[in-house]
Amino acid sequence: MRSGAYFSLPRSIGQLARYGALGVAINLALYAVYLILTEIGLAPIAAATVCFLLGIPISLTIHRRFTFRTDEISIGRRVLFASGYMMGYFLQIGGLYLLYRIAGLPHQAAQFVAMVIVALFLFCFQKFLVFKT
Repeated sequence: MRSGAYFSLPRSIGQLARYGALGVAINLALYAVYLILTEIGLAPIAAATVCFLLGIPISLTIHRRFTFRTDEISIGRRVLFASGYMMGYFLQIGGLYLLYRIAGLPHQAAQFVAMVIVALFLFCFQKFLVFKT
C-alpha cells in the first residue's frame, strides 16, 4: 500500500497496542471508582453510568493525543466521539444487566466483561470513524 493509504497494518497494530495500554490504565482507574461507588451503596448501573461519564473526556484527550496521534479535532468529530461513547454506554449497561441480573454473575465480574467488550467496540469506532487514521 502507499504510505498515505487509509489502512496500514503496522500502524494499526501500534494504535491497538497504545489503545490497549492506555485503555487498561484508564479502565482500571474507572473500575476502581466503580468498586468504590458500589461499596458505598450506589447501585451497579448508576455507578457504571458515573464512570462512563467520567471516562468520556479523559478518553477523548488521551486517545486523540497518544493512541491516534491526531491534532485537535472538529466539533463534529467530538460529537461523533461522544455518540460512540453513548453506544458504548448502552452496550455496557446492557451487558451488565444481562450478565448480572439475568445470568447471575457477581456485578464485579459482569462489569469487567462488559468493559472489555465495549473497549474493543470503541477502538474500532474511534479508529475508523472519529480519527480515521
